[in-house]
Amino acid sequence: MTPDIPHHAQFNLEQTIGAPVSTVFQALSDPAARTRWGVPSDDEVLIYDAADFRVGGVDTFRCGPRAAPAFHGETCYLAIVPGHRIVAVDTVATGGQTLACALLTTEVLPDAAGTLLRLTVQLVSFVGPGMAAAQQGGHRAALASWRDDDRQRLTQGPIASLAHPW
Repeated sequence: MTPDIPHHAQFNLEQTIGAPVSTVFQALSDPAARTRWGVPSDDEVLIYDAADFRVGGVDTFRCGPRAAPAFHGETCYLAIVPGHRIVAVDTVATGGQTLACALLTTEVLPDAAGTLLRLTVQLVSFVGPGMAAAQQGGHRAALASWRDDDRQRLTQGPIASLAHPW
């Protein structure tokens, strides 16, 4: 596949979390709290330059290897229904080149065990299928870190470094 031909991907992921919907939604809305569950590996980092969690708000960030986070991104919040749903557009670039854009729909649903977190990602990669695979793997790793025993991690105070869920 040549870089001139965009690669499209869609994937759906779910994770049951042993915490109330309100706690999970708060962890999704707080950039510091996101880092406690969103780290796909200890070698990666995300640094928020700005965070504005509201409809029309934009988060700007840098991410990538901890030693050199060369990727730049923006998350624009399109719809937020507190305690239920977040819809956002996420763009990642490096060196002035846009690598991918994604529509992310995150749903938090009551579940007998606490909360069902459902993520739907509709992505276009401008650099081939590897970017789509990396995003899916990163989101899967982030959701896997939401374990039933992680309720305490979700409610702890901010931590120093921020890591992205890819």
